[in-house]
Amino acid sequence: DAAYGEGEGSILLRRVHCTGNESVLAHCPVVEPTSFFFDFSCFSHASDAGVICRDPSFTCTDGDIRLQDGETEFEGRVEICRDNHFGTVCALGWDENDAQVTCRQLGYPGENAIAVRGGYFGTGIGRIHISSVDCLRSETTLMDCPHIPDPPLAFCDHSLDAGVICQVPDPDCSHGDVRLVGGLTELEGRVDICIGGRWGSVCDDTWDDIDASVVCRQLGYSQNNSLATDTAFFGRGTGPIFIDQTGCRGNELRLLDCLH
Repeated sequence: DAAYGEGEGSILLRRVHCTGNESVLAHCPVVEPTSFFFDFSCFSHASDAGVICRDPSFTCTDGDIRLQDGETEFEGRVEICRDNHFGTVCALGWDENDAQVTCRQLGYPGENAIAVRGGYFGTGIGRIHISSVDCLRSETTLMDCPHIPDPPLAFCDHSLDAGVICQVPDPDCSHGDVRLVGGLTELEGRVDICIGGRWGSVCDDTWDDIDASVVCRQLGYSQNNSLATDTAFFGRGTGPIFIDQTGCRGNELRLLDCLH
């Protein structure tokens, strides 16, 4: 059912029934329709066919998982191996329990793992292997959790691909540190703050120039004419949002010293 998108133009082949010995697709026999409905089932590109060709040098073991398209190796779209092929996980019922098991299976801490849905890390291609995962957090692998295999496309498509953000302590992150990310120079960017060995962002509720001046001072820059930006001006962060409702007076040495 057009798993890779609908084509354009003419539909040149219908009712193809290869034996597997043909060298080209055009040599495959065509089966005559057995009913009126069958004869008209391919008059729309909604039924465009696709294939998944397997690299003979590639192998994976059933139950293996990997993360794809994240900014770091600790986050991404979850893909799981079945029949020597990686496919995605439908996010119906996907929650933090499932994310914890996924992160632990990958060798990362399970604590504070974040489950993301709705193709947060982009949409995969090919098969959707499992859906409705319901981990209890005690499982060793994601495949140990109750799940539904091969969910129908009517209920799960790649817009529902599941993902995770595993929380891995950063050795370069000390509690209360701040950094600027996504700016054109080192003097500007999205404000990230380190809490408990992990980087997270700051919500812009009540965020103003006084708060910005404390950040600039903490980073060793001049606080004069510091300018606050909001609405993810320097791009959205990933992971936790650590503080909100910041209310600096302007004389604090660190952002974490401000009311929040």
